[in-house]
Amino acid sequence: MKIFKYSATGNTFVLVDGRSGRRRTATGGPGVPWISAKGGGLRRPKQLPILAQKLSQEFNSDGIIYIDSAGFGRQKLIQNQQCDLQLIFFNPDGTRAFCGNGTRTAGFYEIAERRHGRHGKVRVATDEGTMIVEVFGSIARLRGIPLPLSRGRVTLDAGAKYFEFEKIWSGCPHAVTWVKRLFHVDVKENGSFVRNHRNFRPKGTNVDFVERTGRGGIAVRTYERGVERETLSCGSGVLAVAQSARERGLWKGSIKISTPGGFLQVIDEGKSWSLGGAVKKIFEGQAWIE
Repeated sequence: MKIFKYSATGNTFVLVDGRSGRRRTATGGPGVPWISAKGGGLRRPKQLPILAQKLSQEFNSDGIIYIDSAGFGRQKLIQNQQCDLQLIFFNPDGTRAFCGNGTRTAGFYEIAERRHGRHGKVRVATDEGTMIVEVFGSIARLRGIPLPLSRGRVTLDAGAKYFEFEKIWSGCPHAVTWVKRLFHVDVKENGSFVRNHRNFRPKGTNVDFVERTGRGGIAVRTYERGVERETLSCGSGVLAVAQSARERGLWKGSIKISTPGGFLQVIDEGKSWSLGGAVKKIFEGQAWIE
């Protein structure tokens, strides 16, 4: 099975294209690990969460992008959605989710690797609906993103500190808090505490720590649910932070938000938002599926 590894502003993914080579066998090249997953080929949907766990662990990624042209689970036949491809995203723990950076990456792959799409655009079916990815060189912009929704506030006692969090839905749940010294925050410890807090049960939440920087800038660090650690960037997290900043009157029109992996730009397009940033291919290789 052929695989690709991509980085979207530091958010790393293994991409599997299920539209071709499902049962192809091949030898792995130098430095490319072998993967063994019992129980048949990729056409068996129940195997995908297990495959996601194995590939994420073996290739040290933040999730798995699975691309297909047939309906799966909550999504109906792709022909009914008038899309170029269907994206199914899995976290490293095997849970299914919407991923903003993952969707940008899928569109980048379709245009840059497969040379598909008209005028640098493709329509992608996701768990949050149909969206468009545009590619300009190394930049992939996701358009047609539903507006984030604010769902109230909660104050949590994290040891000796109190944090006030905003609950925001941006394709998946996020808890956003504003801090003064971002890089002094223990994202692993505090993020894990909030992610598993009873206020966010049963499914938990992603956690975003945000700081206003010089000259009106905004920086964020995110603890991702399903990855269970801090990642270098999170697309839905940046959208949630943009919503929080918008409610504070910090921007209109567009905003660039800094993550440890680079900048992401959010643009208000009226009835929807867009999210843009760099994407690059790290490598491609072969993985063995029994």
